Amino acid sequence: MSHEINEQGVQKKSQTGPDFHALVATIKRAIDDGRLRVPSFPENLVKLREALDKPDSSIRNLAQLAHTDPVLANRIFAIAQSAAYGLNTEQQSLLKVMQRLGMNVIRSTIYNHCLAQLFNDKRFKRVESVANFVRNRSLEIAGIAYALSKKYRIEDSSLALLSGLFHNVGALVILSWLSQSPSHKLSEKEQKSLILYGQYQLAGRVLERWRIPETLRRVIMAGEMSVETHDQQNIYVHLISVARWVSRILRNQKTIEDPPLSSLALFNLDVDQVLQDKDDLLMEMIRIIQLIR
Repeated sequence: MSHEINEQGVQKKSQTGPDFHALVATIKRAIDDGRLRVPSFPENLVKLREALDKPDSSIRNLAQLAHTDPVLANRIFAIAQSAAYGLNTEQQSLLKVMQRLGMNVIRSTIYNHCLAQLFNDKRFKRVESVANFVRNRSLEIAGIAYALSKKYRIEDSSLALLSGLFHNVGALVILSWLSQSPSHKLSEKEQKSLILYGQYQLAGRVLERWRIPETLRRVIMAGEMSVETHDQQNIYVHLISVARWVSRILRNQKTIEDPPLSSLALFNLDVDQVLQDKDDLLMEMIRIIQLIR
């Protein structure tokens, strides 16, 4: 029995087509045998990531490292000058701009820069369309999570954005396998279905090799499973759950299927309220995606 995935990422059974369960097992074996390397942070960004890992790391330290990466520095200035922050950066140093934005915004910007470089890896050229599909999904959920956080003043909007960007990093493992396995004979549609089926099952392989803050680890490991625990460490898991539901609404506004009621209740939101605000959420999502893409 093989599996297919519909546009909402819901598994359904089919008598024909590839066996995604077997393919995911094949990918796991390839990692265990050393035949497949889990994507890692670009070499030029390792020092930045290590600095972010340190609890006593300062913006001054990060600015010194960011200064050596012109693309990242330009991203930081663009964010500061955007309508979201409206900072006058004329004749201001990178350090000063980063200090004004604050650590959470800088953290999100650096991690997004890392992910952008990973998705643009030249190894993914032969699966570029599928890589773009994954990256766009990452940006979409991140943008919605950010919009929800801003609209309803839920937690920190920069961490909301970061949670969305990282929620599907397990897909990078499948992209790596697809890019080096030309014999798999999967159509583009089947490749996308494989990613939707297996991305959360392979998330643990990424987390074994990446040092990621606990908040993000929880989001990544939760996948699409419902989380009932209402503790503070799971707050962004619930936010991403709401973001996925809003994404389904924006794709098909005739349905409000399966709202995450416990997550909505956690934020004192109800279905009707979110439906009324969906156009505002869409506009904010588009704005932030255009800024960080």
